[in-house]
Amino acid sequence: MVHRVYVRFFSELNELQPPDRRERPIRLEVAAGTTVKDLAESLGVPHTEIDVILVNGVSVGFGHQVGESDRVDVYPVSEVPDVSPLVRLYPRPLREPRFVLDVHLGRLARTLRLLGFDAVWRNDSTDDELAAISADDERTLLTRDRGLLKRAKVTHGHLVRETDRRRQVVEVLRQFDLFGAITPFGRCLRCNGVLEPVAKAEVEHRLPPRTRREYADFRTCPGCGRIYWKGSHYDRLAALVEDLRRAGTTPLRTGTDLGRGPVTAPAGAGVSRPRHTRADQGPPPLAVEHAMGDAGSVRLEATPGGARAVDALDAAARGWSVIPVHTPIAGRCSCGDPSCPAVGKHARIPWKRRMSDAAGSEQVRRWWRRWPGANLGVVTGAVSGLVVLDIDPRNGGEGSLAALEDMHGPLPHTVESLTGGGGQHLYFRHPGVTVPCHPIAPGLDVKGDGGMVVCPPSTHVSGRDYAWEPGCTPNEAPLAELPGWVLARALDRASPRGRTGAAHHQVPVRTMGERAEFATLWHHVGIELRPGDHAYLCPFHPDHHPSLHIDAEGCRFYCFGCGRGGGSGRLRRLVDAPRRPGPVPDVAGAAPPGHLPAAPPLPTLPGTTEIRVVGNYAHQDALLELTGGRRHYGGVRMETVARLAPEPENTADPAAIAVTIGRRTVGYLSHPDAVTHRPAITAAIERSGEASCPALIVGGWEREHGDVGLFGVRLRLGGSTAEAAPRHADPPRR
Repeated sequence: MVHRVYVRFFSELNELQPPDRRERPIRLEVAAGTTVKDLAESLGVPHTEIDVILVNGVSVGFGHQVGESDRVDVYPVSEVPDVSPLVRLYPRPLREPRFVLDVHLGRLARTLRLLGFDAVWRNDSTDDELAAISADDERTLLTRDRGLLKRAKVTHGHLVRETDRRRQVVEVLRQFDLFGAITPFGRCLRCNGVLEPVAKAEVEHRLPPRTRREYADFRTCPGCGRIYWKGSHYDRLAALVEDLRRAGTTPLRTGTDLGRGPVTAPAGAGVSRPRHTRADQGPPPLAVEHAMGDAGSVRLEATPGGARAVDALDAAARGWSVIPVHTPIAGRCSCGDPSCPAVGKHARIPWKRRMSDAAGSEQVRRWWRRWPGANLGVVTGAVSGLVVLDIDPRNGGEGSLAALEDMHGPLPHTVESLTGGGGQHLYFRHPGVTVPCHPIAPGLDVKGDGGMVVCPPSTHVSGRDYAWEPGCTPNEAPLAELPGWVLARALDRASPRGRTGAAHHQVPVRTMGERAEFATLWHHVGIELRPGDHAYLCPFHPDHHPSLHIDAEGCRFYCFGCGRGGGSGRLRRLVDAPRRPGPVPDVAGAAPPGHLPAAPPLPTLPGTTEIRVVGNYAHQDALLELTGGRRHYGGVRMETVARLAPEPENTADPAAIAVTIGRRTVGYLSHPDAVTHRPAITAAIERSGEASCPALIVGGWEREHGDVGLFGVRLRLGGSTAEAAPRHADPPRR
């Protein structure tokens, strides 16, 4: 039997309907036995968005079955009908505001952590895992995926409407009335851990020299070990927090986007909607304006060529060499090549001339009259006075940058854009010498002379826009000087030595065993990996152009077509492959990986002072095997015994003392430590035949964004006499 019913949605629930179904009854024919919950969700409204349902004027629960000619009115939390008795369907708020976020909301998660809220997020979580975490840990699930919120297991959730990060934050704070609960700078932005005060003396050896001199107050994350202090970015982040606080004391203005520039909403609209939404959400309702310098707001349509022409002319006026770039159209490139490997990222014109001669404003106008929707490309190098650092989180860029900043200090505040693929572009002033275009670490590329970057407000193949980071637009932030260490690494990688040999203090990369396993998993689904980062046809959905990006070195992947991404663990689940067996010890007498010998030898040099072994970065393969052959989110902490052996044959440093565990070299004593402890080590060898001491292997984590931590080794050696010796100097040269 089929019943004819009439359904109407109220207030913001209309935003989840196509325009022809908004603010009016929707006539439907449904099967007998259909519940009001199934009816609402069949029209794209998750049950987590609903507070009250009236059937013929009577408040009912989700299990109520509709009948012939029933009139069903569906209300959100913001609008409650005046009827009695009232059945409230929206769940009571959780005692504590705790969240779990879908994979596409990483920036929102980091900002919520900045504000002090407990926000769990990983970029490789499955829908099943998200629903389970929400239910089991009593967390509110934040997502833009309606289907995920329709799961019966999900009781507390919110469908995030906005796409701009700041608007998303304000939306969540308003939805759950959290403006008064903001307690900033109390959580780790990387892993969500609660920060704890730490004495400077305990972390001094890990601080850059300038930070060690200028700062005294520090906090550390007990989960990942990251150190925080009020550095150069603190004022900017504090201003962001205050902007968000103020947003809770004033109505949401449709003409202001918290630093993104003025916007205008159509008549009758409530909160303005994002420009790019999913196809089932109807056409975008916003008309966007652009603030051009001090000239005030100018309608985009007033400039020949439309929106992109204004921004292209603005960029050209800054002295940047501008070129038109192809545009993504329904997931394909406007170049017409169905197998285009760089959708929306390559030039529409021959642009070699623009590497040395920037186009004038009239030429720019002609280009955008011909291609009004063209993406905006900026040629980097001396011609524009720019060098851009491209941070790709899909390939471990955030982890690489964090490791490099630990070594060299934080990057200066400068112009910054957010890419549609989830990455960042940091713009620096050109140093006046030739800067090659080269990767300097996994997920970190330098765009120098002869390079090109896609610039806001271009569109990414994912459908999202490139955008300037608030407070870091070209009109707000001056270009910072290119840090010397960035230039040095770019020049080093461009040289024959940099391409063939390992650079000093390499950023953590995957071991050979991890890369081999990653390649084998792809082989199971018919993909033979090529070295480096390349695009492939995705085997997990009907893919007509290469939308799957795989980094064979960093063991990360992401598909812009189906949204799947992650590392070996996620890939193993997708292909349903068994875990690879742990590595077999290749040295006679060595303990199995991750286990100590049945009867570990007693140290011949017991001590109490902790000493850090240097040079671990060159022995990560050995340390991974010693700790079990597989990384974990929290890393490892394994106690063992290390042997110390002088290397008089080491021509670079005859005073070098090697540190071995399980007959594998894992590093060296720093030169000052080697000098201090050599007499005791020599005496122990003469007395017992070997010098050994208690050791601890730590680190080696694997977290979101492909963040891979270095393994490290700490020794307990000597007493108070060793404490005065300088520590953590450069390792002995090999």
